[in-house]
Amino acid sequence: MGASIRRVQVHDKASLDSAATAYIAKGFIVANRGDDFVTLQRKKQFSPLWAVVGLVLCVLPLLIYLIVYAGQASRAVHAGMLASIPLCPFRWLTGPDCPLCGLSHAFGCLLTGNLAAALHFHSEAPELFAFWVVSTVVAAVHSLAADGPWAAHPPNLANPPPTPPPSH
Repeated sequence: MGASIRRVQVHDKASLDSAATAYIAKGFIVANRGDDFVTLQRKKQFSPLWAVVGLVLCVLPLLIYLIVYAGQASRAVHAGMLASIPLCPFRWLTGPDCPLCGLSHAFGCLLTGNLAAALHFHSEAPELFAFWVVSTVVAAVHSLAADGPWAAHPPNLANPPPTPPPSH
């Protein structure tokens, strides 16, 4: 960021010396002097007072928010109907939950941004969800890319290929 320049116009040499003396009293130093001009400058300085003010106004509210947020407990609710036969055949045959039980609920929680509930339903849901998103994007990009399956021969739905005559 460049320096801000303030131009002061005076009418005689005495006024020029008086103006220069006033700025020197404010902490400016003479950078260049001629018969009819004076250039004064003051370097910017670090102010501990403004650093403390900035710390109090910016960091302190953030810390208070983090303390309040950290004190809140994560919550998850799972409501379901009891059935005489579980919908999962693995669970119906063996008893414990299969590896995919709760995965659809966990994906739904991840789509709404509720990581704690997703982990409650399935412990590996974030990794599987990330893998699913990345593989879907890669498949879509590959399909639409120049070397994808639709690039060389896009489907011509207006003029389908002719049907061969039946053989006897």
